Amino acid sequence: MEQFDLKKDLKVDPSDLDNEFLRQPELTEHYGRIAVEAQFVYEDAKTAYDVLFAQMVDQKRADYEISGQKISKPILEHLALRDEGVQSLKADARRSKKAWELAKVAFKAIDQRMSVLISVGAKERKMMDAGAGLHLNTPEHSRGRKHGNYTQGHVHNETVRVKSSIHDMVGKTPSFGRKTPG
Repeated sequence: MEQFDLKKDLKVDPSDLDNEFLRQPELTEHYGRIAVEAQFVYEDAKTAYDVLFAQMVDQKRADYEISGQKISKPILEHLALRDEGVQSLKADARRSKKAWELAKVAFKAIDQRMSVLISVGAKERKMMDAGAGLHLNTPEHSRGRKHGNYTQGHVHNETVRVKSSIHDMVGKTPSFGRKTPG
């Protein structure tokens, strides 16, 4: 079984993006499961604390009623909190809540790792395209960037064709609205 180390698992190796993308679902599942398990542990600890606390309050109330004394609820709760068993369960609930909160943070960090992978992948793709000397205004590389019914590359090619036609008709470079000396 593979060992998981959050610090290591959050790192992204740009030179091995394929494996990084393939590993992401496993990491998401692992840290998500830890967060859910931590939530259940916290809820169980909190329930155990609440039950014992309520029982201790009832016991203290019964003890004082037997002796004929009336005591306020805040004092009963304070007395119940002094019980070692209640203190122990309260500490367990506090520790388990902290573990649950940390597990949620770890899960969120792993989830955000996917955004980092996408960004790094896009940057790598852009660098590869630029390194290959691709001309993004050509029809075959404009991939759906449309202006009306034409891609950017098509518009660029049509503009060049129109300029060439005007140049052929006039016999000189077109001015496109500028006055030419005549």
